[in-house]
Amino acid sequence: LGLDSARRLQFADPDGVDGWKLLGQIESAREPLTGGPVPRFRLAFDPVFDLSMVRATYALRQAQELAPDDFMTLMMLAKVFEDRRMDEAELAVLDPLVRLRPINLLQRKTQVEKEARREQLRARLGPSPPLTWENLSDLDRIKGRLLDAGRVVGAADLLEYAYPTEPRLWEVTDQLATLRLHLGEPARARALWEKAVKPPRPAVRAARVAMTHLVEGSFDAARRSYRDARAADPDRFEVHYGLAVLEQDAGRAAEALAEARAAEARAPSDVARAAARAIAAFVEPYARKPGA
Repeated sequence: LGLDSARRLQFADPDGVDGWKLLGQIESAREPLTGGPVPRFRLAFDPVFDLSMVRATYALRQAQELAPDDFMTLMMLAKVFEDRRMDEAELAVLDPLVRLRPINLLQRKTQVEKEARREQLRARLGPSPPLTWENLSDLDRIKGRLLDAGRVVGAADLLEYAYPTEPRLWEVTDQLATLRLHLGEPARARALWEKAVKPPRPAVRAARVAMTHLVEGSFDAARRSYRDARAADPDRFEVHYGLAVLEQDAGRAAEALAEARAAEARAPSDVARAAARAIAAFVEPYARKPGA
């Protein structure tokens, strides 16, 4: 219902901020954080853990572009970066937040708290490491220092500077695209994955491309790419899980149920199996035909 409301707002007012804000709020609450912040950007993309958060990031960045001075948008965007230890990106959002003119005491109290948070982030980030290297070992060391410090923008820019064009190793392209995705830039991530010369498994690339369309809310394009991935590798969990999420959000309960069950059967872990099972349980009542 919440997603439907967000889409109705977007349809009624394509240039309005409210639909994107609501979508970001819903997606950020879809997979609530358990425990402390986790730097998911350092790991291979996992749709169970990462899809909702990158969708939230994209939606909130769209809202920020439409209304740069919206207090709640900046608050929520800072939080989704904080939850992944993306200190550099969080700081870039807090800077304009603390400069806004507060309209009530609660906002002023929040700004005081976030000013202290800014100082904490600056201290933790420290000086940027030198961005010159003599060999690939030096480059990897610099990239590691940037990622250790939560400098995701810096690490992504470094990789693009060091490897400006294809052919790159797939591992480099995949990491760079994943960083862009966590920053809320699915179009840039998609361009990187699409241009990869030699992906080890074409189904993986097709699934990642599909997921970028899903993040943007382009369901038809996402469905086409996911189906391409499914044709290339019918046993890949990532493909069936992504389709299950897509069809659930599109209101196609029967299709979502079939894909969720396929994902559950191919799940690589108990957590992934539980996530697929949860989708199946949610959509199953709606997938039953009247009178069945």
